[in-house]
Amino acid sequence: MADQLGNHGYVSPCNMLTALVYIMRLKESNERDFLAFNPTELFVSSLVLATKYLNDGTLQEFIWNDEWASVSGLALTKLNELEIRLLTSLRWDVSIQSEDFENVLARLEGFVASEMAQQNGIMSYNELCILSNTHGFNRSILCLLIVLLKFLFVLLAFHLALLAGLSVLNMAVSRKQELAESDACIYHHGWDDCSHPPILLANERKIDANLTKVVHKDAFFAFVHAFSIIKSKNLLNLNEENWRNILSGEWMMEFHAPWCPACKDLQKSWNSFADWSRDLNINVAEIDVTTNPGLSGRFLVTALPTIYHVKDGVFRLYAGPRDKNDFISFIEDKRWTSIDPLPSYKHPDSSQMGVVAVFFKLSMAVRDLHGHFVENVGIPAWASYAFFATVTLALGCVLGFIIVCIIDYVFPTGALKKKEAERRKEQQSAKKNAKESAEKANGQKEVLSDEKKSPSVKKADSKKTK
Repeated sequence: MADQLGNHGYVSPCNMLTALVYIMRLKESNERDFLAFNPTELFVSSLVLATKYLNDGTLQEFIWNDEWASVSGLALTKLNELEIRLLTSLRWDVSIQSEDFENVLARLEGFVASEMAQQNGIMSYNELCILSNTHGFNRSILCLLIVLLKFLFVLLAFHLALLAGLSVLNMAVSRKQELAESDACIYHHGWDDCSHPPILLANERKIDANLTKVVHKDAFFAFVHAFSIIKSKNLLNLNEENWRNILSGEWMMEFHAPWCPACKDLQKSWNSFADWSRDLNINVAEIDVTTNPGLSGRFLVTALPTIYHVKDGVFRLYAGPRDKNDFISFIEDKRWTSIDPLPSYKHPDSSQMGVVAVFFKLSMAVRDLHGHFVENVGIPAWASYAFFATVTLALGCVLGFIIVCIIDYVFPTGALKKKEAERRKEQQSAKKNAKESAEKANGQKEVLSDEKKSPSVKKADSKKTK
């Protein structure tokens, strides 16, 4: 039908756009009447209405309904009825603004570009530019990006949970190996030869019964020697509750463990240095990493003993000689000024180091739980690892689900589309009710005015009508 009308020269591009404006307006305002129309009859009647609207008040010649009827193949009476029916369905609203043309033109361009892209399997720059400016295309791209974002966040959650679980298991196993290696070194060489941090030791030699007896004797005397050291009254004990006291004033603090041989060797010098703390106007403290694993994580303690100098919240790692006189000269001569402080991202009071502290606490809990499963319950080591892996994956699923829920709440997709459709329907129904109420009010006013007219006026009106 469109080809037939175009060939006879009655339809211009402007007429076609105007007709499409009327069709889209009917679809949006009165969908029931739109569905009741025959597509061909609706197209012809909208063209008739568009031509009359565009040529109204101009010098161009009208195309009368009989000519439209002859071209379209419809009867003249049928075409007149269709025109009146379309005007009634549109409520005689035939005015068109420039925005109406632009909206219809954009829809046409988008439809043509989409069809051509599907047929050819490729997309030209012009088609891509047109589709990128359409609301539907942008909504589709936004939905695709949101889905990809959800997928990436779920993968990230799985990755972080798995990485956290592996790191916790690694720390737990490494802590257990450190304890075993420290005991093995003591059994083999005694306390004097095991002066390095246990993390640097690796000895897997077996111990025979006779050597075990001798070493147990050496270990006993080393134990008595260690506890024969008198602890200084000025030596402060820090824990996870009062460690923030070091953020003010000047401090020297030492991280140690009861099973660390090098820490045992340092105790005498450190207690003697603590006796000089009042004369030096400094606080000397110690931290047991076995009872405060969170603090070892905050300070990234990887070797024992570890000593820090703190001045008004500025942390510096001490790496000098470990003797009382060296500690005293380090404070009196202010040698700490030549040491670079810890960067901000490694500051123990930062949020990221707080997360590391939580992981260290978790590693100790996992280590204890793993030891309980293997030693007390009798579960094989691989079964314990499989249990922790399952818990890690479950936590990753929960974390990914929470992230997806947050994304859906912040960037709703289907719910937003439904809300927009409901809002449009409410607006259209409100406009329709307002027009109907206005028409009813106008009709009532006309009836009342007719009733109020005097008999003489009515006679004059009847004469004029005649």
